[in-house]
Amino acid sequence: MIDTLSRFTGLSPAFIDHNDLRIPLGRFDQELLRDEHQTVGRLDGRFTAYATDDGAERGAFDPSDADIENTFTPVLNDYVRRDLGFSDDEMYWILGGGIGRWRYPQREGFLDVTPYLERAFAKNPYMKLFVAMGYYDTATPYYAVEYTLDHLALSDKARADITTDHFGAGHMVYIDSPSMARLRQDLTTFIDSAAAR
Repeated sequence: MIDTLSRFTGLSPAFIDHNDLRIPLGRFDQELLRDEHQTVGRLDGRFTAYATDDGAERGAFDPSDADIENTFTPVLNDYVRRDLGFSDDEMYWILGGGIGRWRYPQREGFLDVTPYLERAFAKNPYMKLFVAMGYYDTATPYYAVEYTLDHLALSDKARADITTDHFGAGHMVYIDSPSMARLRQDLTTFIDSAAAR
């Protein structure tokens, strides 16, 4: 099992064994490229940064988050003020829920939207869902998403109204140009199909 996990993850068998075959995400991101003094992005594993503390259990920050926020925040704020004429002193959080930080409904742990999806499909028999998953996203890993979707308490009809697709990108699929083009086409097809019923 250790050798199989090593082959799938790129981590050394010794590291996997020392972690009792359970590697928390922060440790994975810090360990994967440790010998190159790099830490790997959580939102997008294609982003890396210099590991300032090469012996740390986890990186000091998420390289993909830093890159995305430093790019998107000023562009969005310029666009809404200059092009849209919107003026407000509030900070817009690119990865934090808009105006103000995210507030999860549950107090501890990770956000779990499964009860909301189940309830929405039960209340609205016309609901359709499109889920885009990035292969390099470890914040919302695509196999975990597929597992969650497969285990939703849904009718067969509702299950047939879920469309999924996988992209060679991270959490924000649209920051990868080829994935963005394909996502645009997939969404156009999805919307046209949903509107036609």
